[in-house]
Amino acid sequence: MTEHQTVKVHRCRFVDWLPSPITALAFPPSLLPPQKFSDDTPPVLAVGRANGNIEIRKWAGSCPPNNTHQGWVVEQVFYAPIPSKVDSLAFAWRDSTGDRCSPSKLEDLRLFGSSGGNALIEWDLSLGSVKRSLLSQGGSIWSIAVNPTSTAMAIGCEDGCIRIVSLEDDDFTLMRKFDRIKTRILSIAWGPPMRPHKSKTDGSDDEEEMWKDTWVVSGCSDSSIRKWDARSGRVMDRMTVDRTRNEKTLVWAVGVLA
Repeated sequence: MTEHQTVKVHRCRFVDWLPSPITALAFPPSLLPPQKFSDDTPPVLAVGRANGNIEIRKWAGSCPPNNTHQGWVVEQVFYAPIPSKVDSLAFAWRDSTGDRCSPSKLEDLRLFGSSGGNALIEWDLSLGSVKRSLLSQGGSIWSIAVNPTSTAMAIGCEDGCIRIVSLEDDDFTLMRKFDRIKTRILSIAWGPPMRPHKSKTDGSDDEEEMWKDTWVVSGCSDSSIRKWDARSGRVMDRMTVDRTRNEKTLVWAVGVLA
């Protein structure tokens, strides 16, 4: 006669889960000069969603023995105080010189975002809450981009003006603005910085002062891409993109390869 064995039965119910769409992504910028980190740790990734939440993700590494990549795992979630779509996200280095910085440490980074209104928000990465906000003084913010040295941020506004926000030494204030044009600034990217030649008589060792911003490129709502002089704030070049059925093409994204 066989013995009866007790078997545990688990009842499982599946939830009809509908995640909020992803509306913005951001990686930490590269350091100047380029550095190779000793721990070779991949950087963090910020993911903005349509419900206003921001996820901080880290790379899970590989799983032996096949070294199968695991992907980006959620480490933290910043909940929006008011539900609103995250339109733009951007990281900046807290120390623009890059000394003792690591792309995987949140304490070395600053995170900025906008939600389609006229406020630029800086998030407190240690508390997961809003640290402070700054009004654009030019209507809705359509795009943001941090310069390669993490000392300034360009924001594209509803009134057709690019404004520069100072980030140096933990600053967060409007510094200046470029010439105004009669179109929206939908996307922004900084050009590669330039290192001026130092004279032999100059004994300064300040590496931070050696990198200078050269130009900014913007995608606009009038079927055009404009190149701006970063110092004078004036348009240097203008390129027109193709139109479809005589309708204006909206340039939602631009990028610069150096």
